[in-house]
Amino acid sequence: MEKTKLNVRVELEGEALRRFKIVKEYYGMVRNTEVLHLLISQKYEELERRKQQQVKRLQVDAETYQKLEQKAKEQGLTADQYVTQLIGGLIKGKKKE
Repeated sequence: MEKTKLNVRVELEGEALRRFKIVKEYYGMVRNTEVLHLLISQKYEELERRKQQQVKRLQVDAETYQKLEQKAKEQGLTADQYVTQLIGGLIKGKKKE
């Protein structure tokens, strides 16, 4: 069962702390947790946009992409890496013929 709550305790020092403070100040945030929520949301949105771009680039429907993504995860790969392997295998197979 997937967890529905996650507690995170982070201690930042040095460069990581400096960067965190800059981001926090830039967005005018008061609470540290707001910064984490924002950064997680931004990264998630970026990943979703990339996924949609990959679907378009591969010219496959979303269902086919999900199947590719699942097969890739089973092998510890990203969908892009998995497709590259598949194409590489096809190219090698054609060269042998």
